[in-house]
Amino acid sequence: MFSPGKKLRKQAGEYADMARKIINYRKDQLSEKALEELHAVHDESAALSRDKSLSLETLETKSREWEPVLKRHGGKIYPKTFWSDNLETFLVAAIVVLGIRAFFLQPFIIPTNSMYPTYSGMYHQIYDDEDYPSILAKPFRFALLGAKNHEVTAESSGAVRIPLLYEETSGGIRARARYEVVDGRKWLLVPTKLKRYPLFVGNEPSAFDVPLDFDADSVLIDRFFPYAKSWGEVIAKERTTGRFRREDAHHAWIEVPAEQFNAGETVLNFDVLSGDALFVDRFTYHFFPPEPGDPIVFRTQSIDYPPQPLGEKYYIKRLAGTGGDTLEIHPPALFINGAQAEGNIAFVDNAKQIDGYDGYINGGPGMQYLNPGTSYEIPEDHFFALGDNSDNSLDSRYWGSFEEDAVIGRAFFIYYPFTKRWGPAQ
Repeated sequence: MFSPGKKLRKQAGEYADMARKIINYRKDQLSEKALEELHAVHDESAALSRDKSLSLETLETKSREWEPVLKRHGGKIYPKTFWSDNLETFLVAAIVVLGIRAFFLQPFIIPTNSMYPTYSGMYHQIYDDEDYPSILAKPFRFALLGAKNHEVTAESSGAVRIPLLYEETSGGIRARARYEVVDGRKWLLVPTKLKRYPLFVGNEPSAFDVPLDFDADSVLIDRFFPYAKSWGEVIAKERTTGRFRREDAHHAWIEVPAEQFNAGETVLNFDVLSGDALFVDRFTYHFFPPEPGDPIVFRTQSIDYPPQPLGEKYYIKRLAGTGGDTLEIHPPALFINGAQAEGNIAFVDNAKQIDGYDGYINGGPGMQYLNPGTSYEIPEDHFFALGDNSDNSLDSRYWGSFEEDAVIGRAFFIYYPFTKRWGPAQ
């Protein structure tokens, strides 16, 4: 605690600091006379700040002399306003935050499930009639899990019909639910883009919006066609029942079997839960090179993949090998230089197909590398990366290796949402 004398000297020192600040900030705008007055205030108040015999009466007398000088020449600096008093603090804080983000820790939100179950992208939870979250539960689930609830209500009575984009190729049926991209708000404030999916009950549309990075196909299939894992499976079955109808070569409808809804009833209720938000360590790789098994974050703009240009994005994958390593996949295991990959839980559990890891696969449509019976030697100064969720990952099996310089860091700490994955990143 300050003694009364120290408090008075501190107040005198604040006058000296303010006079010096005005001089430093406005000396190119002030006259010689104004600068002389400010220097006089500074020198006098600085001297009193060191005077142990300073009294309250003396300080009050002098402050009545100093105040008009500071106000007359202070411009926007004095008298103090909220912004003049805190602008420097905000600027310094912003510089510190930007510096930390650029050189030490960068926030990153995982959009997809290519690294599941190590990390989770956005996913859904569908509710039955009796399981709808209460009004009180919704804000808690949003705060803790990033769960946003979506409810679709029938505008009229009848069966549910889902419009699809559809194509038959030599490789099989390709289809997805139709949607349009619309303007929306994130957290009710920030402008963003959303996907709007239409459903038809009877002849009336009932649409719902989801984040742009989220695909609602799995929601619709799980809710209305639980026997299937893809639209291809749904179409293969329902086209024999007459519930699948084509409009033209690329547009179709599919009707939900054995369900009728009345106007006002809930057709669909589900949550979209946030993908893991983590910090990326941008510091360590300046001193220690990445090693196989590290969860790396890298830029994609230098990756050449004509079927699906990746653009300027950030991906997170598991580093499978570095320059000079030879890789092979013998499902479900990854092999590095002839030995089964170890040293990381994702390598080990994928090989054992336990705890949600389904194993590494190869030879799928579009895969160019590590196909059955082949190996791949990584060029020098290049990396090869794989997703932990091998069956649902666009990774180096498709577009090959990439330059080391593309890597910006490694996953460090999952800070949100508050699930069992919260904590140091694996």
